[in-house]
Amino acid sequence: MVVKVIDNKYDFRLQMVRHAIANNVSDASRVYERSRKTVRKWRDRYLSEGYKGLKDRSRKPHNSPNKTSLADRLYIGSL
Repeated sequence: MVVKVIDNKYDFRLQMVRHAIANNVSDASRVYERSRKTVRKWRDRYLSEGYKGLKDRSRKPHNSPNKTSLADRLYIGSL
């Protein structure tokens, strides 16, 4: 049995997670055509964070190693 992909990622993930909880990760992986690792990731996020865990997260880095330092920016601003 193959499930049609839903346009809304959130609803798709919720259905996949509910299937994984009701049955098992391997079965959900086959039905929703995703890897077991992916199904586990969304299941674990759902169990720890609830519905918020199913939303996309930013891929923006937490820091920028090449960013100009505050001291340099202040110096440049004073010129």
